Parts: sequence; C-alpha cells; structure tokens
Amino acid sequence: MSAMEQNFFDIAQLENSRKESGRAYLEFLRVSSLSAGVYVLAAGSTDTQKPHREDEMYYVVRGRARMRIGGEAQAVTAGSVIFVAANVQHNFFEITEEFYYHNGRHGIREDVVFLINGIPVLVIECKNATKDEAIALGVDQVRRYHAKTPELFVPQMVFTATEAIGFSYGVTWNLIRR
Repeated sequence: MSAMEQNFFDIAQLENSRKESGRAYLEFLRVSSLSAGVYVLAAGSTDTQKPHREDEMYYVVRGRARMRIGGEAQAVTAGSVIFVAANVQHNFFEITEEFYYHNGRHGIREDVVFLINGIPVLVIECKNATKDEAIALGVDQVRRYHAKTPELFVPQMVFTATEAIGFSYGVTWNLIRR
C-alpha cells in the first residue's frame, strides 16, 4: 500500500520522511478532495509561502510562532488549528521552538532549558504556585525525565524546580531535593 492509500499515519515517521527529503514540506496524502502534508519551520526561519489555490488547514504539533492571515496576526502554539481560505496571503513569523527530546522510546518537553553551544546544562521545571506540594511535583517530574531519558542528563550539572515562590535545586547525578 502506498502512502497515498493509507488511512493511518504516524507523525514521527512522517517527520523522519520529511527530514530525509531535505524539504520543509512533505505531502503524505492526496485524494480528489483533500491533500495533507507535514510542514516544519525551524526556530528563527522565514516562512516563504505564497497564497495557494486551495483552502488550507494547519495543526501545530509543537513549537510557538505567530501567524498572519491577510491583515490579522495571532500567536499559535501546539494544538492550534488554523484555517486559511484559498488565495489569501499568510505566513508564520517569530518562529520559536520548545526543547523536545526523544530517545526512541520516550519523549520529554522540559519547561526551561539553558543550552551552551547546543548542550543542555540546566533544566528548570516550573509548576503552579497554587498547587499543594508543587515543588515536589516538579522534582518528581525531573526524576521521571532522568529515569526515562538518562542520556539527556549526561552533560547537565544542575536541575531546579520552582512554583514562582519556592525554589529547589540539585545536581543531576544526585536527585535528592535541596
């Protein structure tokens, strides 16, 4: 069965196929009344799309950006669904990207990551100050990340958890709360 005859798709496989193609856009489905594709814009890149002859719908899988449709602009994030009518000027701008790591079995999205030369050196897990034991929840989440994706924590020296009022920290090789 070719990709154009499938009914079910896996976003990770589609992203790998798109990456292998070397292009920002990969069409993975085309039938008489609909086409679908994966479009990836790296942080800081420029969206060079021109108006299309077909109506379009976008679903933001991850990251953050702003999108301009005609004269209207709005922030879009993971989970945003956007409709663009045919022949209307539109583009993504102010494209940023959250830190996401997947080791083949588990994926994590840390709240704040400080990178030096692309190497993660500090993780901050942020929690809601109104929740009981918010910092403990943050520390537990860092412990879960450490258990599921230990290779990410090799270069990191420090982790922190905060709920805007309290603050806990520790070294990644010893997850005892301080």
